[in-house]
Order: sequence, then structure tokens, then C-alpha cells
Amino acid sequence: MKPSLVFVAALLLGPIHAAYAADLITIRNPKQLPADPMTCERIPLGEADDYKPCMARLPDGELLLTAFHQHKRDGNKVMEQTLLFRSRDGGRTWSAAERLDLLGREPYLTVLKDGTVFITGHLLGKVAEIKGQK
Repeated sequence: MKPSLVFVAALLLGPIHAAYAADLITIRNPKQLPADPMTCERIPLGEADDYKPCMARLPDGELLLTAFHQHKRDGNKVMEQTLLFRSRDGGRTWSAAERLDLLGREPYLTVLKDGTVFITGHLLGKVAEIKGQK
């Protein structure tokens, strides 16, 4: 029997074309995975222009995924919103986006063994100045 791997490919692109419903992952330079291609399923998540996803698994198996979205504003400016999605079924279905009230961009998740979750990001200089933090 061929080993299986649950692979969640969260597409932050909105609806997907039916041709992408089943796909293969090519394993390059295998060390712990078999060299044979593995089947995967692409799961649409979020909306167009959601950016830089990061996924982590909590000790109870729940998956968290963060991303951010840029909303265009007047004067060639953008407002960046950090998003959080949750899945309790291994990534087959996802919650609606939770809009987090966090400063920064490119959120990254870290989960400790006890379940503590850290979301880190970075601030651009002008954002810090505007918010009075510099």
C-alpha cells in the first residue's frame, strides 16, 4: 500500500476551474516521501488578492491560516487587513475570514506545543510613523 499524505493547498484566488479539482504534486529530491507523484485537491479559500498565506496546525488538529489583503485607498495608498481562516476537517472546508485588528503585514503563525499561537508580522516605516509608534 502506498503511503498517503494529506496536503492542503489553500488557493487564495476565489473560485477555481474544474480542471484543477484533482492535481498531482511532484516530489523532487525525496528524503522522507515516496518519489511517486502524489494526488492532491485544491481547495479555494478567500478572495482575489489575498496574499502570503501561512498555515499551522493546533495540538487538537485544527488548522489556522493567515493571509493579508490590500484594500486600495485614495492617494495611491492601501489599507492592509490581516485575515484568519480556520478548518476543523483537515482543510476540506474553511471558516469565513476573520478580520484581525492587528498592525503589520505578511502575518506568520507559530504554534507552541501547549497550543499558544503567535502571529508575527512587520510594519513598514510610514505605518509606524502614522500610528505614533516611531
